[in-house]
Amino acid sequence: CIPEALRFLAGLLPGGIDALRAHNHALVLDGRTAICRALSIEAPAPESMIGSLASIPLPKGPPGDPPLFLDPLQVRLFESERIEVPVMGLDNPARRLLRISAQAYNDRGEYARLAAVLPRLLGETSLA
Repeated sequence: CIPEALRFLAGLLPGGIDALRAHNHALVLDGRTAICRALSIEAPAPESMIGSLASIPLPKGPPGDPPLFLDPLQVRLFESERIEVPVMGLDNPARRLLRISAQAYNDRGEYARLAAVLPRLLGETSLA
């Protein structure tokens, strides 16, 4: 199935896989920029280190033990905004990452919407 999947991906944009890779890279960088701007933080890695995924550090997590499965922010984003995006804890609840990815079916408006709701949701004491 891999050769068929590669043929499919190569046919999504004129220019094939290279064009798709460039599109996804530019899209995830735009999304990362919008979210970092909304959170008033610097991008944590140079653009040259980003492919089609980007991790963004979030403000300190809620007090207590880290969640066993899903971060409360991830749950809230899905339940209240219907935004599906992973929020991962690192070594303690004070360190979390939001991970965004880009593919041909995504658009800049999705990242702008995420950037718009994040500051409000992070302001909720149960998620901050």
